[in-house]
Amino acid sequence: MEAVAESDSIVLTNRTAEINRAADWLRDKGRRLAIADEVAFAMRLCIEEALANVVVHAHAGLDRAPEPRDILVRFEKRGEVVAVAIEDDGRPFDPLSQSPLPRSGFLDEASIGGRGILLMKEYASRVAYDRRDGRNVLVMEFDL
Repeated sequence: MEAVAESDSIVLTNRTAEINRAADWLRDKGRRLAIADEVAFAMRLCIEEALANVVVHAHAGLDRAPEPRDILVRFEKRGEVVAVAIEDDGRPFDPLSQSPLPRSGFLDEASIGGRGILLMKEYASRVAYDRRDGRNVLVMEFDL
């Protein structure tokens, strides 16, 4: 695995199809850097969940919602840590301040949705949120 720092970014629009494009981009970076399969899986799961939240919720109900909005995804590898940051200009939303949904004992009692934040917290080594210059910044770190 490379020991040097590596960084890159991709700009997406708030469209569902862009989630797959970001996941493919991240997968290619993981392969090129020989990131272990379990870490690559965790990164992909977390980025897909975070981007789905942005695409579905960030601009819902806002006057500017119908027009395409940019979402910046940044990737940085520093030593034995990979950080993936997602930035959007949607309404302020701190996923870390959300209360977890109650766990259901039976599958037929489980609610649909609302598990993405829990998955991000479980699969990423660290998750941080900040609101900077009118943008949501979600950073997920993964130990290699």
